[in-house]
Amino acid sequence: MYNEYEVEEEDVVWEPTETEKRVGAARLLRLADMLTADAQNETGIKFDLGVWGEVAPGANGRVGDPEINCGTTACAVGLACLSKEFQAEGLNFDMHRSIARMIPIFIDGDVEWRHWDAVTRFFGINEEQSYWMFSSQSYRWDLTKGATGELAVAERIREFVKGQRELKADGS
Repeated sequence: MYNEYEVEEEDVVWEPTETEKRVGAARLLRLADMLTADAQNETGIKFDLGVWGEVAPGANGRVGDPEINCGTTACAVGLACLSKEFQAEGLNFDMHRSIARMIPIFIDGDVEWRHWDAVTRFFGINEEQSYWMFSSQSYRWDLTKGATGELAVAERIREFVKGQRELKADGS
């Protein structure tokens, strides 16, 4: 059983294959489009790079399922996890109702990846790249929340994918 507090004795560095990078790049561009659209939607999520996803309790004090609306706070990965499009491809979330927070999961065949491992595997990027694109610590504080934050992440994603393509074009 998975325990998020266990520490592996030996860290194994995972690097995506070329196929995983290609599929991941297409997914990243779709996410950039989702972020741009959500930034323009007044009833979209409350964007915050500081949390995967969080749901405000309803009037009855209970936490419901997160949805793409103004009652849900989420980062770029959280928005992707809430997307039906990405859910059909195996990306989803696990909701910890006691603290009203979600974590990303990626189910690939019979293997389930969680947290940052889910991000790297689903988007075909390594850990350093995932932190650079999706961690609040990789952005100025004023680019971590709201529509401005969503647009900053979308721009960084597009720059990253464009850079990958340019590397391939010159044979590197």
